[in-house]
Amino acid sequence: MRPWLFSGYDRLHLGDVAGARALFLEIQAAGDARALLGLARCAERNGDPGQALSLSVAAAEASVPRATASAAAAALDPGNASAGVAVFPHLVRAAQDGSSFAANHAALACARGLHGQPTDAALAETWLRTAVEIDGDPAAWLNYGDLREDGLLPGGPVGAAHCYTEAVSSLRQRIESAAEPHLAPWHQHLLVSAFAKLHVGRGVMDAAARSGDALAHFVQYRCHAEALWEAPDPDLARRHLEAAVSAGQPDACAHAADQVLESGGDPARAAELLRLAAEADIPGAAFALAGLCLRGFGLAADADRAIALYQRAAARGHVRAMTMAAELLDQRGGEGDRALATLCLRKAARREHVPAMLAAARRARDGVGGDADPVAAVGGFVACQRRGCGDGMREAWALEPGLTEGEIARSDWLADADDRWLAEVAAHRAR
Repeated sequence: MRPWLFSGYDRLHLGDVAGARALFLEIQAAGDARALLGLARCAERNGDPGQALSLSVAAAEASVPRATASAAAAALDPGNASAGVAVFPHLVRAAQDGSSFAANHAALACARGLHGQPTDAALAETWLRTAVEIDGDPAAWLNYGDLREDGLLPGGPVGAAHCYTEAVSSLRQRIESAAEPHLAPWHQHLLVSAFAKLHVGRGVMDAAARSGDALAHFVQYRCHAEALWEAPDPDLARRHLEAAVSAGQPDACAHAADQVLESGGDPARAAELLRLAAEADIPGAAFALAGLCLRGFGLAADADRAIALYQRAAARGHVRAMTMAAELLDQRGGEGDRALATLCLRKAARREHVPAMLAAARRARDGVGGDADPVAAVGGFVACQRRGCGDGMREAWALEPGLTEGEIARSDWLADADDRWLAEVAAHRAR
């Protein structure tokens, strides 16, 4: 029997690169392409970026999870860049697979003419929006601001400051949640940088607000309300927000609607503000307006309109909107609605939204919105367990007796479990 994949990674973690490489080679010889990614990690440790890239590309071509992101990172290695490697195609493929890191670097390549790319501001903005929609990537918000500040993207200093406030908000949430402790020092570094950039641009922001710039008023509101410059000043923040809303600034309308609802104000006013923001493609506003439509709060109840709004927000990367659209589509039960609901849940599952992963696995088991696929179902249940939710493991074990060893291996692959599920099943069957 071949070694387990996780044994190779355990050795690599302990610094035994040669031992890890020997195990990965044995696993590769047994026909498991996931070993290519392990061999790429060994090549990185051995200071061979060219080999790491070749192995990552081979893994990506075999559809190994995480391989496109690995190839993008390897292509960016200075050793490969100096060797004339075509970096941009690797960035694009990884970004299309959901890597905000790759989308961010693709944007920089387009904006600054890096990696042999011609400058293309419109494409750079598209990639930056992709990066921030994937997971609110604070590094992408910072780059967005820098490119606006440097005049490489439209928006100028005011638009740049808006991006820096978004970066601060995203970083504060990540630091407070402590969900990524290994990234905490990096997040703190980025937070200091974002604060510094906001302070440098304060004079420009003051002047722009005095001249009536709606976005400048909104940025001033954020800075005074959230203490981004100094102690909070609620009265000054309110005046800036009112000025921005009067000018129809979409983000300001969304924030004002939240305040109206939180204070028990006029729901019809909140709905109108959210409509203005949703029409400007603010995904959070479309999500909130859908909730009002569903409840008939501040406007007529309209489940079909709520579904359309949730789908609109989902198209801009709003994960909770994906799951709500799925729930309502199931309830509506029209022709094709269940299939659309399954697609919404799969999209949310690809963003590692665990409840959606669990729901998508159950639909795969039961054949809801598509053909029954017990292998995909088990892979989904195991993937949930690897992310701290074991709710589906009883269901996975209920399906296990009906799967062949090859199907168990495939479910392990789908779960990106590095053979841990396969080893658990093998031990269970050996008893």
